[in-house]
Amino acid sequence: MGLSRSEETELEEILNELKMIITEYILVLQRVHSIDDRIKKLKTLEKLRRRTALINSLDYSINLMCQFIDLLSLPIFKKLPEKEKLESIIKKLENDKEEVMNKRQEYQTMFENFDQKTNQLFNILSTVLKSMKEMESGVTRNLN
Repeated sequence: MGLSRSEETELEEILNELKMIITEYILVLQRVHSIDDRIKKLKTLEKLRRRTALINSLDYSINLMCQFIDLLSLPIFKKLPEKEKLESIIKKLENDKEEVMNKRQEYQTMFENFDQKTNQLFNILSTVLKSMKEMESGVTRNLN
């Protein structure tokens, strides 16, 4: 039982459409893998950024402590009465506290920016996955 010429043509058209849909599906899968790779790279970069920030913060703290020790060892501090020494130390600590608060605000802003970008990437990935599911549903409907 052979197919008529029109049935063969129709079957060829359906197969060509199916081939195009499968090709598009493969391209979407490649894009998803690419996005997944980017997300992994971003996570790695964020871990490195956090470690670097921690190291910088520790270096900064160590430098402040060294400066403080150097400051206390100056001859002028040996001659000042205790009250003046303490006032000077308090003033220095207040300045250091203000610097730390500024740094904290800066790091918080950096983290919020990173968090927003991560959310945007996840939203893009979610949209791609939804589109893939819709495409699969369309292929299934066309085959039926």
